[in-house]
Amino acid sequence: MMNHKSLLIDLQACISFFTRIPLPQAAMPKNFAQSLWAAPIAGIPVALIGGIMFVLTASLDLPPLACGLIAIAATILATGALHEDGFADIADSFGGRDMEHRLGIMHDSRIGTYGAIALIITVLLRASALAAFVDQPGLGVLVLVAAFVAARALMPAFMCKAPLSPHAGLVAKIGRVPDQTAYAALGTGVLGLVLLLGIGTAFICIALLMLWSAFIHWLCIRQIQGINGDFLGMLGQGAEILVLLCASALLL
Repeated sequence: MMNHKSLLIDLQACISFFTRIPLPQAAMPKNFAQSLWAAPIAGIPVALIGGIMFVLTASLDLPPLACGLIAIAATILATGALHEDGFADIADSFGGRDMEHRLGIMHDSRIGTYGAIALIITVLLRASALAAFVDQPGLGVLVLVAAFVAARALMPAFMCKAPLSPHAGLVAKIGRVPDQTAYAALGTGVLGLVLLLGIGTAFICIALLMLWSAFIHWLCIRQIQGINGDFLGMLGQGAEILVLLCASALLL
């Protein structure tokens, strides 16, 4: 059974991995894959950073889209654009001739046309969906938290069930996520959606997230024979977009 100290170590490890939020130095858990139950919780401080900026900008009566863009920009700074980078790499790789070429594109630090367009689209979709809550900024904060929690809840489950690419990189070093860890993360994500968005909206979000996960599973196998960190980034980005769009359509 995990004790209080090990739970805190897992949470700190996930916050340190998924964000750029400075934390006191602490020993990393021996098996980080088992710590990923805390991945969805690590999304909360990032969402709150964006939420605070959204409330502040809304109180200044800035244009709705500006409020949304500033809030999303704050979350990107908090994560170091970790997931955006993966989304852009996958978009650029669509022009690859074969698996080796696609992997070479993903590993290239330069960004191409497809990647740039993908970044513009993902930022604008999230910002515009959040901007819809400018008259109810408190509700916007709750939706943002729900989106970030749900997105990070999918990642451990994906790492548990999807095959690893022959060139999985960091994901391979982390290792296979245990079933119990994946279920704990998914449970946290579902609970967050239900508590923050209500059962009806949460149910629709969960259905959409299942379809999105199935699509990414198919795509990663087709493109590079399994998952790597870039596909996890794309998975998370798409999940955030789906939850934000769904909530803006159903809660207002």
